[in-house]
Amino acid sequence: MCGIVGFNFRDKELLIKMMGSISHRGSDQKGGVLLQNFSLGHQRLSIIDLSEKGKQPLCNEEGDKWIVYNGEIYNFKEIREDLEKLGHKFRSDTDTEVIIHAYEEYGYNCVNVFNGMFAFAISDGKKLFLARDPVGIKPLYYYFENGSFIFASEIKAFFHAGIAPNINHDSLNLLLSYRTVLGESTLFQNIKKLLPGHYLVYENNDISLSKYFQLDIVEKDISGEVLVTKFRELFNKSVNRMLVADVPVGAFLSGGLDSSCVVAMMSKVSNHVKTFTAGFNEEHDEMKYAKKVSEHYGTEHHEVYINYDDMTKIFDDVVYHMDEPIADPAIFPVCFVSKLAKDKVKVALFGEGADELFAGYSKYNIINSSFFPMRRYVKTDQLFTSDKNKFFNYEGNTNGTAVNYIGKSANLNNALLFDFKEILPNFQLMKVDKMTMMHSLEGRVPFLDKEIVKFAFQLPAKYKLHNGTGKYIIRKSVEGIVPKEILWGEKRIFFTPLKKWMDEGLRDIAIERLMKTEIFDKRNVLKLIHKENNSLRRYKYSNQLWSLLMIETWYQQFVKKHEVIA
Repeated sequence: MCGIVGFNFRDKELLIKMMGSISHRGSDQKGGVLLQNFSLGHQRLSIIDLSEKGKQPLCNEEGDKWIVYNGEIYNFKEIREDLEKLGHKFRSDTDTEVIIHAYEEYGYNCVNVFNGMFAFAISDGKKLFLARDPVGIKPLYYYFENGSFIFASEIKAFFHAGIAPNINHDSLNLLLSYRTVLGESTLFQNIKKLLPGHYLVYENNDISLSKYFQLDIVEKDISGEVLVTKFRELFNKSVNRMLVADVPVGAFLSGGLDSSCVVAMMSKVSNHVKTFTAGFNEEHDEMKYAKKVSEHYGTEHHEVYINYDDMTKIFDDVVYHMDEPIADPAIFPVCFVSKLAKDKVKVALFGEGADELFAGYSKYNIINSSFFPMRRYVKTDQLFTSDKNKFFNYEGNTNGTAVNYIGKSANLNNALLFDFKEILPNFQLMKVDKMTMMHSLEGRVPFLDKEIVKFAFQLPAKYKLHNGTGKYIIRKSVEGIVPKEILWGEKRIFFTPLKKWMDEGLRDIAIERLMKTEIFDKRNVLKLIHKENNSLRRYKYSNQLWSLLMIETWYQQFVKKHEVIA
């Protein structure tokens, strides 16, 4: 796992500054190269081939093509064998070198042979080729205005290049609706995401975007027994692939089904699995379940308890490392468990993706017919609905609808496809990436192996949601492997004691910061604070207040203090 930066001109000093702003993504090695018309920089977290041979930027044999890369290609050994048969010579054991040789052999189509998580840039000095993995596990942002093309793994790097962090109000509207910014936009004007499953080519002062990964819903009529066996094989293969590393590997264990499945498969091939859990020592905490799973598999288990003081001490740092706020207090457990794990392992496996692929959330039960309107479905998770407009201190587009999906009926697979394409990469996966990278830890997600993703959207809905039970095929595939209490227990939402934090002083912090706001209407903020303090719907209002506090903190850090950042 690493961090990459670059731009379409030569500037050593700027390159060093941009690399420094994302040095937390990889402090093992760093390097840069100035080409004919481009500058490329890299911060390396060494995972495979820890030697100097793996240092980036890395070039091909002829020295005319250079790559900077963030991620892991899990099938790199198979691809390398094919490339060697075609005459390619390798100097290292890295997957990085496999990418650049695959690019030499297959051109832009090289992305289709990779199974992994990745964001990379390749240049021959005349043009630039950027690509992002099919799911969007690894982030990649770019800016193209007035002849300047700049890219980076994190948004904060752009501001060293003199780009003003002007707020994108339409994106802010999306954030208040969906807890994150959907699509290619970000909270900053003119800074965009390269979408998952896309690549970008910059050449002759122009850019072209291409979609290389198309995910279609094609349900196959195959017997349930065959499908269960197939999933078990795919998942076991995925976990084994993700254990490949030249550094210690562990797992985040929440005590829920998904992470327990990961640990179960890890335990089949390793006698000494390290697991890590974060919790709050509260009544609804899942730590007791994590402990039971740990004891069942005999893992070396590590725990960290989070209290209000712990959270507030790192609140501002977390907002800064996220680049864009995500309206979910669960980012803090991910942050603390990453900090806990980094001293024991360099790679940790997470259970993200199973809910979005195999219908793990209770909200999917509302879709009881093929005529359920998609417009109604996309509102199920909205933080603010029609009342959000009153908070804005500006006039602009406040529709915030997922226009590409509104016309479809919300049958289960269409709903899952929306969550997979929009919510998963922009919400869950960015939470994992930014919080693990904050602590120089690599996070891997076995449920999001490319083969499992394709399998999921060929799976009839009845094997995902069965008699009100989500992730049915996962449960059937690990019967006898995962403890019954975990396997068939009710879905438990990861608990965060937000209401208690509000009582312990977070409300006062929110009042202090939001009374200085320039982006929200103070009168309606005060009304929300009053509701949060007194209403029977306090949990909803606490989450809304939390979100406004996160956004206001982000605004103060990035927009108001730009002169300090730059």
